[in-house]
Amino acid sequence: MRIPIKELQERISNLQVNLQKRGIEGALLVQRADTLYFSGTAQNVHVYIPVEGKPMVLAYRDFARAKSESSWRLYRLKACRKFQRISRKRGFPCLEYSA
Repeated sequence: MRIPIKELQERISNLQVNLQKRGIEGALLVQRADTLYFSGTAQNVHVYIPVEGKPMVLAYRDFARAKSESSWRLYRLKACRKFQRISRKRGFPCLEYSA
């Protein structure tokens, strides 16, 4: 069952209000309970939620299934080392990753 986009938007919006109040630019979610709650998919994903705008959902396994479960646009993440390049393309230059 797909979580309605309106519900996901409300969840994201509530988190963004809290991020803004604390002066935090965004949140990177990696725990499955958190990623499920904000993305709508039970698949292995990372979710970056900026203080403003839409989230970036990065699927690194079963992309097709994650896409069918989530109402958000998904991006393939074949290797964590590519995370920084993907985030920069989306306009999130503050995200850094080092292996």
